[in-house]
Amino acid sequence: MVQRFVRCRHCGFPHDADAPICPITNQPVREASAGTMPVVNPAVRTDEDDPTEITTEAVLASSRMATPAPMFAGRYRVRGLIARGGMGVVYDAVDDRLGRPVAVKVLAPEFARDTVAVARFHAEVKVLAALAHPRIVTVFDAGTTEDGLPFLVMERLEGEPLSLRIRREGAFPLVDAVQIARQVLEALSATHARGILHRDLKPENVFLIRTPDKKPSVRVLDFGVARRFVIEEGVHADATLTRAGRVVGTPAYMAFEQATGQRDLDARVDLYAVGVLLHEMITGQLPWTAKSPVALAIEMRTKVVPDLRARRADTPSWLDAIVRAMLQREREHRPLDAKSALRMLRPPPSSGDHTVIESAIDVSEEFEKA
Repeated sequence: MVQRFVRCRHCGFPHDADAPICPITNQPVREASAGTMPVVNPAVRTDEDDPTEITTEAVLASSRMATPAPMFAGRYRVRGLIARGGMGVVYDAVDDRLGRPVAVKVLAPEFARDTVAVARFHAEVKVLAALAHPRIVTVFDAGTTEDGLPFLVMERLEGEPLSLRIRREGAFPLVDAVQIARQVLEALSATHARGILHRDLKPENVFLIRTPDKKPSVRVLDFGVARRFVIEEGVHADATLTRAGRVVGTPAYMAFEQATGQRDLDARVDLYAVGVLLHEMITGQLPWTAKSPVALAIEMRTKVVPDLRARRADTPSWLDAIVRAMLQREREHRPLDAKSALRMLRPPPSSGDHTVIESAIDVSEEFEKA
């Protein structure tokens, strides 16, 4: 479908025709020059997902204007639009001081006075800066625009989100599914060790880096709704940054306790999401079909965990057992944390399936030793 945009005379970039204000200058878009342009480049997301979900090969060519490019903090020069989502905008930019490409994520102006939204944005910066893990997107800098909008500067990733590959290919080769899941668990192992939950793990937040050998290399994105949890007796959890009565996350990837709004969440909510990712990569479909948290909770309460082997016959029995364990409604029946799940996600020594998955295990273990 062709989307309608107007050219903003303030920043020179195309904005959605229905957008009230320019996300860069905070000036009314309706003051922009008339005219519309079709956008056919798939690099731009205009849905309600978080804007950090997409970073693609092509910089939006139509966004390169003759007018002076916007700057952040006097050094990050915007080259184009990567994605626009419900909470903000992500731009392709260049760090003029170091000469490297970066991605700049800016909170949308309409959330500038939303204390929870601003707190989440700042929390994401702190979480990412504290983690500093090769499987997690790297943050280089953070600041505030002249209009008071917080922004963060991240590494510019080349590749695609897992969601695009799932939509394009459906079911994955088993070795790819296991390798991607293990790398996600490596990232989560680092976050869980620091007492941090992701809480919104989904294909859009798992980015596949383009590599010369075509093997998946994962970066986990978007810690905007991350929170701390108790990992030792006497250690208190931080504020959740969640409004009373609001469930945070994406329904299809929510564990039962998260979907029903329970407050005492732990690392096993993220493991449930990994189970959903694995099921989706192996079969090309979600284990549950509900779209809302309430409907999801009902389906999870009344139905048994789907059998992977019934949906894909070549799934090894050990892999089916691990995915089913991660998808259990009762968290006590799931692995304890990401480190435990990582140890489990390998075929038993007696299994004849080892050669099917061993390259994924080898890549993961070589990474862990590095």
